Amino acid sequence: MYKQLVPDQQPFRMRIAVRGKNVQIRLNEELLVDYVEPTPPVIPAGGEKFRFLDHGTFALQCHNDGSRVTYRSVRVRPLPDDLPAYVGPPPVVDETYRRIINIGRHNLPMVDFHVYLRDGLSLDDALRKSRRDGIQYGITADAASLTNKGSLGDWLAPMKGKPAFFALATRDRAWTGRMSQEDAKQFDYVIAECDPGQTLATIVQRLNQEPIDILSYQADLPSTDTGQLIEALVRNNVAMELNTTTQSPNEQFILQSKAAGCKFAFGTRNATHQS
Repeated sequence: MYKQLVPDQQPFRMRIAVRGKNVQIRLNEELLVDYVEPTPPVIPAGGEKFRFLDHGTFALQCHNDGSRVTYRSVRVRPLPDDLPAYVGPPPVVDETYRRIINIGRHNLPMVDFHVYLRDGLSLDDALRKSRRDGIQYGITADAASLTNKGSLGDWLAPMKGKPAFFALATRDRAWTGRMSQEDAKQFDYVIAECDPGQTLATIVQRLNQEPIDILSYQADLPSTDTGQLIEALVRNNVAMELNTTTQSPNEQFILQSKAAGCKFAFGTRNATHQS
């Protein structure tokens, strides 16, 4: 989980169930993890060679020196030894599956920060897909559709307590006149969606004047005259979205902005249910 779901100093209940090759973790009864280990387990080269389901010791706190965790009660209930290894089909171990595990173990955030609920994709579908693929989502609202506090509340209500980020996507500067900063702060971050019709000068102006956290530009940036854009990204602490679906921005811009100290975020801005 890359999003903190419970505030510091607030008690919560965690329930962990291991049945055969399946691990489920619930936080206050909300299902966060539904992992099925393949046979044989996927252990990347150079990885933790003993990191697979077996028997052994319960470790409650064994990392992050200096951190403090308090437990009120710990209860354990053994399950039968003859449970089936799989309730459903085992996961398909392909190259994508292996890359997700290998990248994630290097502490790179496995998050798609820019996901819309459209083309029949419901919130439950997205959370189920997130648990299956091992990639957390940033469920995104279109600011143009949130015309008042009622529509804002209707969008946010089903998201409460869910294991996902909540993003607000904006296409132009008009959204700041329709929505207060207080309302915008109910989202985890704000994405500025900039299409080829917006000039670099307009984008730089938006970065300087709007409370933007991520810039999403779904087009090939020019190979020159991008210095002002990179400077604005760094100065305003705005991350540049990396989108492998559209292959944007280009490699040259990524290397230039990385050298300047720019931050990055992954996002697909999914066009359909499947993408």
